[in-house]
Amino acid sequence: MIRNEVLEHFILGYGLEIPDEGRGRPVALPQLQLAAKAKCPNCSMDEILDALFNLDREHAELNKFFPFGEKYLPVSFETVRPTTKWKEFFYGDPFRIKVLPAGRVRFQELAEKASRSHDMGRANLKVRELALRVQNFHDDLETHFDLWLQSLQQPIPDYPVRNIEKLREQTTSLARQLGTLRPYIKRFTASSVMTVMGQRWDAYDCAVSNDVSVRKGPSIEAVLPQLQQMLGRLELMNPDEEIPLESKGSNEKPGTVNIYNLHGAHSRVNIQSEDKSVNVSSITEQQVFSGIRRAVSQGIPEVNEREIILEKLDSLEKSVHSRDFLSKYQEFINTVASHMTIIAPFLPALTQMLGN
Repeated sequence: MIRNEVLEHFILGYGLEIPDEGRGRPVALPQLQLAAKAKCPNCSMDEILDALFNLDREHAELNKFFPFGEKYLPVSFETVRPTTKWKEFFYGDPFRIKVLPAGRVRFQELAEKASRSHDMGRANLKVRELALRVQNFHDDLETHFDLWLQSLQQPIPDYPVRNIEKLREQTTSLARQLGTLRPYIKRFTASSVMTVMGQRWDAYDCAVSNDVSVRKGPSIEAVLPQLQQMLGRLELMNPDEEIPLESKGSNEKPGTVNIYNLHGAHSRVNIQSEDKSVNVSSITEQQVFSGIRRAVSQGIPEVNEREIILEKLDSLEKSVHSRDFLSKYQEFINTVASHMTIIAPFLPALTQMLGN
């Protein structure tokens, strides 16, 4: 396959992974470039832009929402394709990739072509080698997670403000490792898709990117146990057995890892549940705070520090739906800043309460 076909195959597949109920998968250009490295490590940003430009309009629609007064209106890429400034469409806010029926057929054709190329030039990994690579990826991701947590801005974490270059080196290395492991991860895991407040994304792509903290933190928290489960399954296999890239369950509908989806007057939250029927159980805000309280009680051994944090947590819970919630949230985050790993899984829920 030529490089443009590799990128075309990737873009169509990327859009098909999360169709978002027919609206198309939302993605920002830097996020798309990072994900593309798994398929085409040496492809430049210009090549990715060219691949987007060259997508057949019968295969995919590219749309973007722009503010117009108090509303957001969709604008098609076709309106700017003939102009010299077409690249500007893809910069800034996310755009959506909606794959059409003809695009699904094109994706299958390219997948068969890619499969033939792999069969000719790529050997399957043995269990022993795959286990070593998965363990290295897990350990590197864990190291990255620790540094990333230490680098976040307080009191309301958003993006890292320290150790930027080191974090960039780590994400680059992790993205390359993910590129090799992705076919095997898909074979051994039921799902890598996460949802929060109606937004969906791939946990692995997010974990190795510079995504916003409310997505990246829970994504890493979900990925690390998945990798451990994968290692556990590999331990039961013959170390000299070769593992084919194709998954036996590839025709099954993928599940979704649902986390923290608060909604309604009596806000409720889904906590890292995996359910192929998408009928996940919900718990109340009170149970969210109970979960945080339990995590703090079990994860912080020093008595005085634990009591101070729990006291701040009590004040935060009492301030929910009041004007004091923001200040109490900041006080709590400042107090628990050195233990962000413990509360990272709960940050999306707390952040949504903050928005409410």
